[in-house]
Amino acid sequence: MFAKAWYYNKHQIRFYSLIMTSKNSSTHPFRRKSDQKAFLQHRSLQLLNAYRLIIALLLFSSNFFNISLIQRITKEEYFLELSIFYITYSLITLFIGSKPNLEQRFQVHINVLVDVIIIALFTLTAGGIESGWGTLIIAPIAGASLLLPGKTALLFASYGTVALLSQEVIGDFSGIIENTSYSQTGLLGIALFATAFLAITLANRASESAKLAEKRGIDLANLAQLNHHLINRIDSGIMVIDEDSSIKLINRAALNLLGKEINILNTTLKDVSNDLYQILKAWRLDRQNSSETHTLNRVNLSSLHVRVTKVGAREEDKGSVIYLNDTSDFDRQVQENKLASLGR
Repeated sequence: MFAKAWYYNKHQIRFYSLIMTSKNSSTHPFRRKSDQKAFLQHRSLQLLNAYRLIIALLLFSSNFFNISLIQRITKEEYFLELSIFYITYSLITLFIGSKPNLEQRFQVHINVLVDVIIIALFTLTAGGIESGWGTLIIAPIAGASLLLPGKTALLFASYGTVALLSQEVIGDFSGIIENTSYSQTGLLGIALFATAFLAITLANRASESAKLAEKRGIDLANLAQLNHHLINRIDSGIMVIDEDSSIKLINRAALNLLGKEINILNTTLKDVSNDLYQILKAWRLDRQNSSETHTLNRVNLSSLHVRVTKVGAREEDKGSVIYLNDTSDFDRQVQENKLASLGR
């Protein structure tokens, strides 16, 4: 019986490292998956809002510096007013974005519309698409496309393209822009759609990776639960100990053999049984004799056969498994074999 139990336990050792990992996490690691996803989306939206505020501050500060790019501005008073409005709006979105209960999809749509309109007006006051200000529209489109991928990303790209073409047409007919460049505007529009398609691809890959991680997490949790059920049906006592000598797993048989009726998980082995702790300590000092079986004598109780084995095949794995077997069962089996041999 002892040999049979030891053979079964030996083939179960590769599961214990999984069990030790799962014990440190929730039983259902993806129970709050929706909450985690919402948190990540909210944080991404806040990063986009912070980027908008930084751009708005840079545009506002550029009104007070003599920069060659700024010297092209034909409507300086409009540029300053737009800068103040953009800063105000950026502060408002940063404050509103701190409220996670608000609908984020609606916020993203409104923010993209305001961004493309404001940047298009900046481009118009700066002399058109040739001023280079139109490229500022790429980052908001890319960020919004990652937050709301799919067809919505293409919609955002169309917003930017229409806004840039509109400012070029308005500047051409009003005379604000001296040298219009529709071809350059078209190329920038193509770049916006390329950015949207790239964001869609990245979002799809991230979604597939998240689904794969979720599936593997569920499989790991189910495997740990299955193995926990299996080892509790083994007659031999099993204890999984981490590198700090804390008990990470113990089955019912081990609890019965140690005379414990309460859960002792995360308790140090020394507090549970100093004799077992000394055996474990000696095994860690001399792992070459890892196959050695120790006998633990107990007052007014039968002795225990104790065997310690390492968890995991890697050198850095520090966990260990302690197997406990009641010697009375082993002695009874030996006696039965002797009687059977005498009978023959």
